[in-house]
Amino acid sequence: MNKILVIHLKRFGDLVSAGQLIASYRNAHPHAEVSLLCFEEFASITKLIPGLKSVYTLNRSTLLTLKSGKLYNNAFAIEELRSALSPVAEQSFDKIINLTNDKVSAYICSWLASQNNQCKIVGMYAQNNGLMRASNSWGIVFNDIATRTNNSPFNFRDIWAQMVGIEDSGATSMLTNSRNENNVKQHFLNLRQQGGHIIGIQATCSVADKGLRRETVIDCATKLYNNGDHPLLLIAPNDAEREYAKEILEALDFKPMIVESDFTALSSVVKNLDFLITPDTVTKHFADAQNVPCIEVSLGTSPVFKQATMLEKSRLIVAQDRHNRDVAADDILNVLYATQTNSPTLTMSSNVVVYRPVKIAGCISYQAIAGNINHAQEFDRHASSALILRSLNNNALCENEFAELSFKAPKALNHFNHWATQAKDESTFIMRDLLHAIRALLSMKESPRRANDFIVSLEKLFTHTEGVSVASIGVHFFRSRLESLPSANFSENARAIESLLFELKSDLQNCLNLINEWEKVWTGAKFAGRKERHTTMSSPQ
Repeated sequence: MNKILVIHLKRFGDLVSAGQLIASYRNAHPHAEVSLLCFEEFASITKLIPGLKSVYTLNRSTLLTLKSGKLYNNAFAIEELRSALSPVAEQSFDKIINLTNDKVSAYICSWLASQNNQCKIVGMYAQNNGLMRASNSWGIVFNDIATRTNNSPFNFRDIWAQMVGIEDSGATSMLTNSRNENNVKQHFLNLRQQGGHIIGIQATCSVADKGLRRETVIDCATKLYNNGDHPLLLIAPNDAEREYAKEILEALDFKPMIVESDFTALSSVVKNLDFLITPDTVTKHFADAQNVPCIEVSLGTSPVFKQATMLEKSRLIVAQDRHNRDVAADDILNVLYATQTNSPTLTMSSNVVVYRPVKIAGCISYQAIAGNINHAQEFDRHASSALILRSLNNNALCENEFAELSFKAPKALNHFNHWATQAKDESTFIMRDLLHAIRALLSMKESPRRANDFIVSLEKLFTHTEGVSVASIGVHFFRSRLESLPSANFSENARAIESLLFELKSDLQNCLNLINEWEKVWTGAKFAGRKERHTTMSSPQ
């Protein structure tokens, strides 16, 4: 029996999502014992994650004090951390899975693994020289690509599954308390007998800039009620949210049910809804886990594609002006009703984009279906997904699926040529800098005094990692792999560096090949569209 430790030192919502990965891991490895290390303040959530052997906790405040405070010297801080982790270190794990991408978790992984020479680390860990290293290339996607862009090619959960080497098995129900479950069902019974849908609205968020405006909540609740549905206001059990709900009630001509619950009871509440409207990532993760469709509204600092809803029957609304929070109730309800009725038509205002989750090659991608679509961003995200799956999983068959998904967006065909030209130009610029680096390396091998030229060429190549695009993905992989090389002078690592440079050259060529293939798909789609229009115009009246 394998003993597995999952390390997740993030917040509530991420921990709920991690619970889904743990369920998928146990489906793939039913005889494994899976334990979890998380922050102490979020331990209540772990009671809802099925199949955990043990839960170990760290105090986040103490950890931050040890990490950045001036109270302790380094030696004392390390000893304090060792003491806090002693219950974990006393166990002998066969594998440690790090679902956190920071230095603290990397050091913890390496220290715990050092207690058992047979222990394998999956994810980020620290080398003996203090440098961070990913256990595999999907770890690089997690640490160096998805976290550096709001246009992430993959959801974190899919990246974790690929990194660990399992298939995400989809929604797995979180555990619920029987008393909470019965209480919720009893309160909802009367509403169900009246007909209509029970639709939860997350009235507030723990981070203010992620929440819907009060006027939007009021408008949504009123129009749902007038449509014969039952809007419920979901709030946390604290005075601030109670006061907020009171203000909303005073503005309404009817009295919707207010459901006050902590995170442990929220699982039961969400499970019994027909639909959820939420800007809150935690509640959205509960909906995904309980297989309840939701309309997720992404605002403010809320992450978009890397942590968006993964249910194919849910929808994602992304505001163009994310900090203004100006998403109209009509837009939210138009998406809700179109989703409920499977309507192919959807009319939206110009300040939002609507996405639907679509599964390709075992991963969720997000197809733009309405609104003010940034087509260059859409092409680049889908092309990046296809390129990474080809490079890391040797899966070239899905490239056309991603192309077709991109071209299904309204008016996408009209914008493809411009994006393709820019992507090719960027790839060409990177290839030029790469060839200069290869020449500089060969010169350095002949004369070590030319090492400075090679360093300068690398620095120029690394400027392409300031952003994430389909053309620059290969450079991100190259940089991460280069920085993971053993500490040595350039001449000692010259052969490995040369190999990495030529690997980057191959990645850039794959990028250009992908764009060329997409141009063929685009040409075919344009021709088919013209032929269809011609046939329609030529048909007898």
